[in-house]
Amino acid sequence: MFCVARLAEPRTGADDLERRTAGADVLARRGAELARVDLCDRFAQLRLELGDLLDVEDGGDDGIGALEEVVDDLHFPGTVTLRWNVFVEYLLDLGRSLCHHGFDRILMVNGHGSNQPLVDIAARLVNVEHPAAICASCWYLVTPESKQLLEELRESGRGGMAHACELETSLYLAIEPGLVQMQKAVKEIPPQTEYMWMDWSDGPLSYMPHWSGLTESGVTGDASVATAETGRALLERAQEEVAEYIADVASRPRQPGRDRH
Repeated sequence: MFCVARLAEPRTGADDLERRTAGADVLARRGAELARVDLCDRFAQLRLELGDLLDVEDGGDDGIGALEEVVDDLHFPGTVTLRWNVFVEYLLDLGRSLCHHGFDRILMVNGHGSNQPLVDIAARLVNVEHPAAICASCWYLVTPESKQLLEELRESGRGGMAHACELETSLYLAIEPGLVQMQKAVKEIPPQTEYMWMDWSDGPLSYMPHWSGLTESGVTGDASVATAETGRALLERAQEEVAEYIADVASRPRQPGRDRH
């Protein structure tokens, strides 16, 4: 999710953007190059960039094998995904587009834990390319107030709130209860150590193997104890938290940096 704010004085054209944004000349060149690219040539270029992912031989590999090497969730039926670098570039292009149209306060709100490092990278790259803008990123239900509420409401122990868990299933029960089949809810908590565990706030030691090595169902946590009541309380707190983040981004002074040579 993107939260954006626009300058009080709208920008007018590429000349103004160039004065305010360090990467404008690069964007202009890219735009000119793309305008001259024939679609057939572009497809040929994509085949070279994607390599084996598009190299499908009759009766052989369907092109998915190479993607499975970098995206472990494909071990579960029905998964549709993006490679990590494609996801970062996607977010970066959205940020570039917003900056081009005059928005200079951007908050990227992440809703999936494993994506947070990638969202952080994309937000940072927007700031590097567009020093006149402020682009921040966040996860939700992580402030001290939110963590306290989690501890007060949760029924599961450590590890019960990680993925498709008590927390996320509760949120879904609050938002679209008709789509939740609680009779299929399970509890799966991977082995924990003194330093390594998965929960809404993970342990200090990070280890991430293939997801199918952690769980049989795709769940890591305890979805069986989820309730709509818990979900409504957490959803309300998440909304309050993100509103606080938006206010922070809106009032933050710009820090464009300067050459220190």
